[in-house]
Amino acid sequence: MNTNVYDDVQVLSALRDAAREWQQVLLAFSEKGFNTKPFKDSWTAGQLADHILLSNQSVAAALEQPGAPAGRDAAARVPELAGIFLDFSTRLPAAEAIRPRRQKYEQDSLIAALDLSFADLAETMAQRSFEEIVSHRAFGAITRLELLHFVCFHYRRHQRQLLHIYGIAEQKQYRFLSFLFHPPVLF
Repeated sequence: MNTNVYDDVQVLSALRDAAREWQQVLLAFSEKGFNTKPFKDSWTAGQLADHILLSNQSVAAALEQPGAPAGRDAAARVPELAGIFLDFSTRLPAAEAIRPRRQKYEQDSLIAALDLSFADLAETMAQRSFEEIVSHRAFGAITRLELLHFVCFHYRRHQRQLLHIYGIAEQKQYRFLSFLFHPPVLF
């Protein structure tokens, strides 16, 4: 059994958990800290949240496409995606389409939009087959199950960054939040 692979129920559960975790940490920021750049060439918490929002919207658009039979294991690319997005030793440049759009953000409205984007992903998948192939501009032909794994891996990657930003921007220890970020057993 590949322990990096979720089935459809598990991946939706992981998606809901990630949404809850992101909301809790983003709400812990002060209004000033939310838009504070912690160091040179870094994003603010608001910019990071916008990046995740744009990524979610990109994935949602792909998930809504008519799918085609995969003709292969629907989770075949999960190890590839995990290898890329869970390798915290590498820095991955964001595609232009999902780079933050502004320098400053209104915290409550961005968190609400991010929450809605998480809900949209889950709602879309309640009506679609996980095993079908769709097309995504960054990944090409990919199953919906693989795309949802990407979303979970992408969140995990940026949660570490978000906690780091919190520690610097808020000048507080963030260990009190760390219980939220123990990766699930299957990751």
